[in-house]
Amino acid sequence: MVKIFLDELSASWNHILKSSRDEDLREMSAQVWNNTSRPLSQSLRRDTTARDFCTNVTGVDVRWEVIGLIVSLVALVAQSLKDGDPVFCSLDAAPVDRAELALSMHHASYMCVEFCDDIGVLNDLYLWLLYENCIVYCSLHSRGSYDNWRKTSAFVAALQCANLHQEIEVNDDTPLFMTEIRKRLLICAYSNDKLTAAFAGRPPRLTRFYCRLQLPLDLTDAQIMSEGPELETAIAKLDNEGWNRDDTVQRSTFARIAAANALITEEILEISLGCLPQEEVARRAVDIERRALTAWQDLPEFLRFDISDPWTPQRSPLELLFLIHIRLASLDHHFLLQRTLNKKAQVVSVNSLLSVCSDIFRVVVMMVDNRDFFRDFQIDFVQILCTHGIPVACILAIELLRQGQTSMSASSAEIFPLHRSDTIQSLSVFVACLGTIRPGANGYQSCERAKKFVKRVLDMILGPGPGVQGNTVGGATDPTLCTPLFEPGNDDDFTQWLDDVHWNQETWINFT
Repeated sequence: MVKIFLDELSASWNHILKSSRDEDLREMSAQVWNNTSRPLSQSLRRDTTARDFCTNVTGVDVRWEVIGLIVSLVALVAQSLKDGDPVFCSLDAAPVDRAELALSMHHASYMCVEFCDDIGVLNDLYLWLLYENCIVYCSLHSRGSYDNWRKTSAFVAALQCANLHQEIEVNDDTPLFMTEIRKRLLICAYSNDKLTAAFAGRPPRLTRFYCRLQLPLDLTDAQIMSEGPELETAIAKLDNEGWNRDDTVQRSTFARIAAANALITEEILEISLGCLPQEEVARRAVDIERRALTAWQDLPEFLRFDISDPWTPQRSPLELLFLIHIRLASLDHHFLLQRTLNKKAQVVSVNSLLSVCSDIFRVVVMMVDNRDFFRDFQIDFVQILCTHGIPVACILAIELLRQGQTSMSASSAEIFPLHRSDTIQSLSVFVACLGTIRPGANGYQSCERAKKFVKRVLDMILGPGPGVQGNTVGGATDPTLCTPLFEPGNDDDFTQWLDDVHWNQETWINFT
């Protein structure tokens, strides 16, 4: 779609953009405003092809939504790549400032959103623009922050006003390709809503009681854009449940699994954030745990990530990233359930908690060890560090310290022994990786504070180096490090420490 947008824009407006004469630009602007004012429904019928739809909203008919989409994607690319990437460098000019480019493109994207709001636009293109603009905005701000929560709330409101939470079907005004994109868009919003709610400890804004999640057909983007016999053949090759038979992991595949995972996360949030009796929390937790495990085991073999042999020439970095997200989402269900049982039902299971933490940390450290493989996905990489890596690294570090310092730890170590050397090496590698996250990156604050915290635990495990005094870091006292990390005691003390840690972006390492 984007290629069609760009090709048609270049053919229709390139001469005006090159000359940049004021009167020509004013004429172009007026044309874009007029195009945006026309109802998009005029371009949609049951038999409208994806290519016809795209050509009707670009070129001489270009709209602010399309311009906003393009600059939003430029901003995302700028944040996803690393400094020094060839796309930002030239032999004839100074390198492009990647951070500045991302920020300026985000501002341009938001201007397009405001232009659409001025007209009162609410259509599919606007929802796509709003979604991409939200992703860019949230990647520039702290995860779980009020700013991000407010921004995504506006997108959720637009989805509901456009009735995407209701049944999505092909009809006289909606072609097949549009129904598939609408299904994927709702799943993206629904899944992100649950991930943010779980991360920040807030109630979700989209719930299964009012949203009808429909799984998209497991087609590639190219197949969704196809038409006629080619599209019919692609659909016919799917199995009876709509999955592809080629053992490939594509966007629609990931969306289908993300929908199922989001529903499980929502049930966990209900017992974690709700006001249910302890017995009900424990009963529902056992049921959710069983279904979460079954959901993972029932996945086709090619979708179940094997950390012992993740690399294969048949897998692109994007496919491997999808598989990692699928595996971490499954493990995260068990992690959240253990925290919920401790907090709401006073059920303590250090063995289960440490087991799932170790599984999660192995996946994260595998990514860290092979970071160059994910060089084009920096937003996802840092998000995994913050959302999955930091909490479990802190728990494993504390348990390693406890098993080494207390006589009470003998029983715990027998239940779930941590290999001292391997755990210390993995934590050291993780800390070193956290130190490479630059100040301009999303998640920098969490990574910096986690680096100080885990490093201090490692210092306590290995013994302080020369000249280390008190709780000072960088010559200044860090108030988050002045409280004792953990007073040795029984298992209840350990799980209470876990529950007292606030895991949101700004204050996850404060102690109460």
